[in-house]
Amino acid sequence: MTSLLADFCQSPVLTLEELDQKFRSWLIDQYLQREHSETGMTPSSRWESFPFLPRMPDSLEQLDVLLLTVAKPRRVQRDGIRFQGFRYFDVNLSGYVGEYVTIRYDPRDLAEIYVYADDALVCRAVCFELSDKTISLKDIIKARNHRKKELNQGLRELLIVADKHVRPKPIVAEPAVPDYPKFKIKRFACDD
Repeated sequence: MTSLLADFCQSPVLTLEELDQKFRSWLIDQYLQREHSETGMTPSSRWESFPFLPRMPDSLEQLDVLLLTVAKPRRVQRDGIRFQGFRYFDVNLSGYVGEYVTIRYDPRDLAEIYVYADDALVCRAVCFELSDKTISLKDIIKARNHRKKELNQGLRELLIVADKHVRPKPIVAEPAVPDYPKFKIKRFACDD
């Protein structure tokens, strides 16, 4: 039993994408279609039975503002916006060089960011390095931490080699300080 638990903890059974897909499938195909014991209705039919219509945003850009909750201020450079070590560019950014804008992004996909100035969408800036891939913020941080560990390990190995080849410094004796006799000089009348 202990080895089974250890094996389970060491190797993941599903990737995050597979878990997300299975959860969505379960939610839509099973949970929303099964009758609830207290209401006697399925959750989807109960939701549809209320006369409530959600207020829809006026445009897709406003919907993006509501859904993309991660917002960061960034300064627009001549070559675009730098974020997480990548450069994002769009032609519309050329009018904002030197100014601060707010970017919003999906942490699961850093191929593009949404750029806002004064709460208005300026553009969707694209990272050409990531445009054909879906890379999450966690993946980037994980890769950076891995690279940092590799560099630190290489540095430690270089320091070990350097320590072997550096000549030890000779020990130099401190010059002896002469021991002068101490005379007590009376500074005040009350000194003994």
